[in-house]
Amino acid sequence: MEIGEAIGWRAWRVVEDGEEVRLASVLYEDVWPLDEALVATCPAGHSAPDYDCTCGIYAARRPELALPYRVGRDDARTVGRVLGRVALWGDVVEHRDGWRASHAYPIELRLESYRASTVTSPASVRALIECGALSSRTRPRTFTSPASVSASTA
Repeated sequence: MEIGEAIGWRAWRVVEDGEEVRLASVLYEDVWPLDEALVATCPAGHSAPDYDCTCGIYAARRPELALPYRVGRDDARTVGRVLGRVALWGDVVEHRDGWRASHAYPIELRLESYRASTVTSPASVRALIECGALSSRTRPRTFTSPASVSASTA
């Protein structure tokens, strides 16, 4: 079923990308763009998401469904992992535990526990590293943060 838009939960790797700290997929090499939506693509060549395929940008209905993705592969540039809420729009396919979408943008990041009282915005990834909530092998010299998602784009 295509529903048009949703707000869901997902986990990200936090990676060093050149001199910046960025959000990245926990499973793939995709690094989320700055100040714009991530747009899904499918290696099969069709528009993503397609109901008969597994492509698209995933988000879970509840935070506990996204928590297992906070662990997994870490390459040399992975600084840490965060859990957060993501706005999904465009073509959105609904499933029992969440959604797959054509467009996504992070709207809220949370510290180690999804029940934590401290909630940060995507603009605060650097602050998470600096306050020790995430460890960092090297401190980035510059950081460009994503802008807040606006109601007009979501």
